[in-house]
Amino acid sequence: MLRFRVEGMDVGVSMGLKNENGSLKLFVMECGCYMKDLDITLNGGSSWFYQGFIDAFSNHIRSSVENAITNKIVESASKLDHFLGGLPKEINVDRVAAMNVTFVNDPRFISSSVEFDIDGLFIPSDKTAPQSDINFGDTKLAPALGSSSNMLWISLDEDVFNSVSALYFKAGLLQHLVDKVPDQFLLNTASWRFLIPRLYRKYPNKDMLLNISAISPPSVRINVGRIDTTVDLD
Repeated sequence: MLRFRVEGMDVGVSMGLKNENGSLKLFVMECGCYMKDLDITLNGGSSWFYQGFIDAFSNHIRSSVENAITNKIVESASKLDHFLGGLPKEINVDRVAAMNVTFVNDPRFISSSVEFDIDGLFIPSDKTAPQSDINFGDTKLAPALGSSSNMLWISLDEDVFNSVSALYFKAGLLQHLVDKVPDQFLLNTASWRFLIPRLYRKYPNKDMLLNISAISPPSVRINVGRIDTTVDLD
């Protein structure tokens, strides 16, 4: 029978995160394992004979175990880095739009939390996510609400909303044809014969469609306590 006893084992690892071409890069800065004592005892049979060899090489065995644990941690960190590098750089919303989710700037580590900056702008779904020119270093973020340490805090810049409005406007999707209203008579040329007689003479008693179209991308402004939206329609 073989019995192991470990006394005073310390394992430490320091890792870093940085932005690399829009993806997160994880790297190990320091890693080590220390065992104060590793006792291996054999019982039964000719264990008395082999025990002497084990005792003679105990320091070498302990060092090998420490290195094996360290290498396993580094290997696991490498797998995690590979996973982070494979995260998608864009998320398709529909056939028109996709969200650019590339990381910008290096993560910021502060007391008990870490902050990530994600591009977040909307792009055409058939294009590879480009690097935007938004400088998040100039963005003033609101303080986190409450004091709970178990929370996810998401901050959205108004450019995110404006990018999606511009994208859908360019795709021609910010228009709507109205063919039904509560008073259906209003969508007949007969109801407009006195205001627009030429229309009635050319199309007597004909049903109409109301075409509501944005003439420019809607503008979104975020202010303290409210969101203002301006939509110019034709």
